Amino acid sequence: MPETRFYDLFENKIKENKSKLLFQKRDGWSWKQITWLDFQTEVRSISSFLMDFGFEKGDRVLIISSNSLECLNVELSVYLMGGCTIPLSNDFDINNLEYILKKEKVKYVFIENEEVLAKTDKKLESKRSIRKIFVLSDYKSKIEDKVVNYKSLVKFGFLKAKKLKDELKEFTESVEPDMPAISFYDFKGEEPKNKILTQEVFLELLQHAYKKIRFVTSDDQLYSYLTSSNSFSKLANFFTILIGSIAAIAENKKDFFRDVLEVMPTVMFLTKEGMERSVEHLSRTSGSHALKKSFGGRLKYVITDSEPAHNVKNAFIGSGISVIELPELAVLSS
Repeated sequence: MPETRFYDLFENKIKENKSKLLFQKRDGWSWKQITWLDFQTEVRSISSFLMDFGFEKGDRVLIISSNSLECLNVELSVYLMGGCTIPLSNDFDINNLEYILKKEKVKYVFIENEEVLAKTDKKLESKRSIRKIFVLSDYKSKIEDKVVNYKSLVKFGFLKAKKLKDELKEFTESVEPDMPAISFYDFKGEEPKNKILTQEVFLELLQHAYKKIRFVTSDDQLYSYLTSSNSFSKLANFFTILIGSIAAIAENKKDFFRDVLEVMPTVMFLTKEGMERSVEHLSRTSGSHALKKSFGGRLKYVITDSEPAHNVKNAFIGSGISVIELPELAVLSS
């Protein structure tokens, strides 16, 4: 029976995979190998810190970041604790940020780096309801500061995890399927729109979309670089957990084409815009005819949010790469 809570999905996958490889992450000139148990430790460390700091079910967590591995760790930790994330892209409009802060009682914020923090124009640091701001990069801070870096969060959470093990288990086991998990804001129209997914609906959507990509198995190598806060980008990386495949998430746009040659993925998640940018970039550097080679030579499938321009789709298909569209995930936040 499909899981209706992130707690069940997480625990079941850990028991099933344990010391198997889950993620590869660039670490200087080499790649760090992250197992399911490593992943569990980091997620539990984040949850332990949050619980010790007074996190409560239903707490709103604003996340302004591309979909990095650290971001995924945070999102899952929040869901396990019964919290609700509010995703916002790094290129946000300051007026949209102000709107969210008025509408939502945000208690915690996670931000990709110092540049994005500076862009918030001190609005987050002055907001009284916000208890802690975490920067997912090497931001200089002390653990008692309002703004803390991710490494400190994980380090202090790890120290608390053993002591809080039973308490955390009891807390996460009590989270119900109907708890709000993610709150999408769409600012494209005249009036902002909001759509909230519960844990059960979130996981149902993943299972429904997975029916279209059942050809992806635990033997596949996944790769992605998703910067948007839309629903496709936010749900895509959770397929890694659902399927149990080995995955890598690009660190930034600059290194995307360098890293893909080392990862050599068989399946890639790219938005329509990402596909179009890739073809444009490769046509300038090596020619679109070399598309598959430029993606490591093993790529079989690109999973995207909507149909790209015909010439772009044909470039992928002509290189022997199938294009699978999942528009049902993209419309949630539009």
